[in-house]
Amino acid sequence: MGRRQVLPTLTVLLLVLAGAAVSAPDPVRVFSQHGMARGLDGRPLTPVVLDPDSRDDLAELAFDLGRGRVLVLRTNLSPERRHDIADLAAAVRRCHEFVEHATGRRVQGDMLLYLMTFPEVPRAYTFRVELDAGDRWSQIRLALLNDRETLTGVTASLHLQHLLYATLPHELGHHLINAEPTVLQDIDNRPSYYTRWFTEGVCETLAFRFAQRECPAHAWRILRERRVDRVLESNGLRGHLLGWAQSDRHDWDLESDLYGGAMLLVMEWLQWEPLPDLLASLAATGGQHDGTLLLERLCRTANMTVAEIFEHAAQRGSDLLAPICSLR
Repeated sequence: MGRRQVLPTLTVLLLVLAGAAVSAPDPVRVFSQHGMARGLDGRPLTPVVLDPDSRDDLAELAFDLGRGRVLVLRTNLSPERRHDIADLAAAVRRCHEFVEHATGRRVQGDMLLYLMTFPEVPRAYTFRVELDAGDRWSQIRLALLNDRETLTGVTASLHLQHLLYATLPHELGHHLINAEPTVLQDIDNRPSYYTRWFTEGVCETLAFRFAQRECPAHAWRILRERRVDRVLESNGLRGHLLGWAQSDRHDWDLESDLYGGAMLLVMEWLQWEPLPDLLASLAATGGQHDGTLLLERLCRTANMTVAEIFEHAAQRGSDLLAPICSLR
């Protein structure tokens, strides 16, 4: 696909969370995840089908996440490999608490995590599960690890690290942005409101800050993958960022750059207005801001032009990666 390697060394991940077809007799919630990879000949690898409903080796464990929430873990980890599973659950709880504190909003609902181990993690796979529809689950996730990897520490699965320190805080951010009026969003095939730079920027900022606190090495991986030291140097990228729509079909390089640019733009905003105050103010207006109104508000808050804001955000990206570059 002509792209850099994704964090972690995984191929492309596609996540789908949707309702069932209208013809279904009972409403269900569908979660699917796909890993795609190419062989040495450049051809796509045949995916391994991971069907949790056909397995009889998945134990179900439950852990308290605070505020009445529960982490339900379905896993084929053998009992002797579960010695650090409480540490994993504690990290999930800290993530929920961090996102709540960072946004000023409360995460409602439980989390369901499928944690599956293999002699070798399949590079290409498909995973799909159907669950009763309803509001119980705020998050449904899948993590894969091989038989030599641990849940925590220096030998922890990179796939699991990426889930804990990037995907989970990012997706909890989306959950909270969607739970209350915030901004107009590109959903249900509506015309674009061009607010994606804001929503993805907020969620990427949450992910980076949580990783920075919990696992600095993974935070640096995020910065390098997003190329934050040079991503906003291009005026073309800046234009793509402000016109970024949900329906866009960019290649992975550009899409990854847009996530990085959005993060830097929102980080620039948050030095002038804390995120809880910003989200509360947007909610008070009924969530009717489109991308243009958001940008106008950012300019007023910072007392800068759009060009000046981009220059400051670009410098912020260089500063974030400067400690890494100085060690090379």
